[in-house]
Amino acid sequence: MNEGLNHKCRACLALDKEMISFDEKVILIFNDLTNLEVKSNDGLPQHVCKSCWDIIELFIQFRERCMSVNWSLRNNLKNLENIFLASGVNSKN
Repeated sequence: MNEGLNHKCRACLALDKEMISFDEKVILIFNDLTNLEVKSNDGLPQHVCKSCWDIIELFIQFRERCMSVNWSLRNNLKNLENIFLASGVNSKN
């Protein structure tokens, strides 16, 4: 690996004193969120800066909230449809 790249963030190329090293868990999270295929020892930087990691953590929270809200909305819709069906009213009309 180019020695200049070795100390840079994989996501933003920043030089930062506080870096999160790519272990198996971090690689899985990074790949999942970016749709990139980062591999250990692929010749590219093997860490992300704290700033980028904070963004990743925020996105994980955002995605979990969206999934939870989606589940709640779908569950509420299903319950409403069941109420309409039980009362003999067609919810589509």
